[in-house]
Amino acid sequence: MSSHWVRIQRPLFCAALLAIVIAVYSNHFGNGFHFDDWHTVQYNPAIRTLSNFWRFFSDAATFSIVPANQSWRPLVTTSLALDYVLGGGLKPFWFHISTFLWFLVQLVLIYGLALHIFERTRPDPNNWRLAWLATALYGLHPACAETVNYIVQRGDLYVALGIVACVATYARAPRLRRYGLYLAPALAGMLAKPPGLIFAPILVAYILLFDRRQAKSGLPGRREPLASCAIRAIPATVLALVFVTLEEVMTPASFVPYHGPALPYLITQPYVALRYFRSFFLPLHLSADTDLRAFDTPWNGPALAGFAFLALLIVAIVFAARTREWRPVAFGLSWFVLGLIPTSMYPLADVENDHRMFLPFVGLSIAVVWTAVLLLRRTGHWTRLSAAAVTVAILAAFAWGTFLRNEVWRTDETLWADVTRKSPNNPRGFMGYGAALLARGEVDLAYRSYQRAAMLKPDDARLESSLGTVAGALCRDTEAASHFQRAIELAPHDAWSYIGYGRWLSARGDTALALQVYRNAYEQNAFTLLSSYGMMDALARQSEWEGLRGVVNDLLNLAPGDSMALAYSHLAANPAVEPSETERRASSQPSPQNYLVLSLIYDRAGLYEESIRAAKKVLELEPGSPWGRSQLVDAWSALSRKACLNR
Repeated sequence: MSSHWVRIQRPLFCAALLAIVIAVYSNHFGNGFHFDDWHTVQYNPAIRTLSNFWRFFSDAATFSIVPANQSWRPLVTTSLALDYVLGGGLKPFWFHISTFLWFLVQLVLIYGLALHIFERTRPDPNNWRLAWLATALYGLHPACAETVNYIVQRGDLYVALGIVACVATYARAPRLRRYGLYLAPALAGMLAKPPGLIFAPILVAYILLFDRRQAKSGLPGRREPLASCAIRAIPATVLALVFVTLEEVMTPASFVPYHGPALPYLITQPYVALRYFRSFFLPLHLSADTDLRAFDTPWNGPALAGFAFLALLIVAIVFAARTREWRPVAFGLSWFVLGLIPTSMYPLADVENDHRMFLPFVGLSIAVVWTAVLLLRRTGHWTRLSAAAVTVAILAAFAWGTFLRNEVWRTDETLWADVTRKSPNNPRGFMGYGAALLARGEVDLAYRSYQRAAMLKPDDARLESSLGTVAGALCRDTEAASHFQRAIELAPHDAWSYIGYGRWLSARGDTALALQVYRNAYEQNAFTLLSSYGMMDALARQSEWEGLRGVVNDLLNLAPGDSMALAYSHLAANPAVEPSETERRASSQPSPQNYLVLSLIYDRAGLYEESIRAAKKVLELEPGSPWGRSQLVDAWSALSRKACLNR
């Protein structure tokens, strides 16, 4: 082999891997906003200007419009605002390209860290190939697509990036340790999401396994005492403890991550870890919203299997740490376990989420590759050749699986349809699928999807409200009223219980009562944007232009530049405007705002098909527009109601 080829093959292979990852993710840049993106991105007025920069760090309410979800993640909110400004609105491409570029940076750092660990264990000219393989396993793994596609969960990516950068800097640039520069990326990770706190134990694991110095006595086999290693970890530990205090202060009392007792959540987590471990090797059951529920008791098969798995994992770490050549395995498995601790020990709304695998799989990729190396080192040529062929097949399968997961994340309909197949006992999956079907005008199918959800969770206020909305669109007014009253009984302090009811009343022409219902929603001090939209709708239908201007002004003070408020402001200023005139204006000056106004005017005139067409144009120009989607749902519902009333 020529020396020239030896020199260029490493950068060539690394460049090829990045090109492959880009190709595999090439179909995800047009994917939409999903799940929690609606309250953290789409309806969040705080991210619409970078002038809120300092507020992102001082006020957790800027993260979400839902008080129960207002955790302190200033770096995530800042990045979302930057993407919004760069894209000139809610254009998913800009949000995806931002996340993906940092993902590529993370892959480069994983390669550097893995190579360093392998070299510290056993210097070899071929170690770069092993580091390349560990990076490829991670970068092409379908589970990573769950984070890369989920815009607001870029926080998990920032956490993983920060921890990898922290450990890599500490490991590869020891001269910088005295300045504490290795702590900077860890701090950034913590500012993105609280699980970033786990960087300190992961760094300690690296120090204990790879950075213990020769004892000062100079005796052979004597290594630096554990106490000395602990002292070197003090800066990281202090930073983590300071951040814990800061995060506690900055998180508002309204934040509610979990409803219910903690014990069932905790005893389920070992089994969750086992499921995540299985998914590394067989990522066949990935779901954006799984249907696993917390165990009531540890005395059941899955729970006991989880505890047994955790015990075996700890034993494997201890035994691997005792031998130098197995320490990369010990480190990788330790990373896997430690990476799961934040979401295992701190109860959250869901016991399991596939995007939580993003951080732990960094360590698992390193452990798996080094384990394979040790097992194959004494095998023959043909065995190694077969192993290489299997590896290529695995990488190809992972790449194809990731490409397919990107397709699943394309739209709300494709995502929630997948959830209903993979997690058939999850009522939220059928609720999400019903909402997606309603936005497409499939009212009957949406109704059946909501009914399926109600069978799984019969006492859910928001589901009752959704059932009322669809029943109203099907002219089943008695049933609709029953669902709305049930929603209010179940959750009298949830604004959603009133918002759906108000929409139904407006559709029936009872705008005076609808206005009162929307005011009740507004008084719940949550979803003020959506409550205000309802009030503006009711006032416009009553031609109460002065009252409409008042609500518009209040809303624009709360959310400057809000598209729906500006649309109703145009209506209030031009109450007698003709649809044809507005259509000419939108055609000559095409913009999401102008077509939103046009959709509203068509809706007021009872021209629902034209309103749908204009709303679709809004979404063409600004794919993430929640206002365009809202208009689409309202117009489809009104069209369905009109059709059944005319039968």
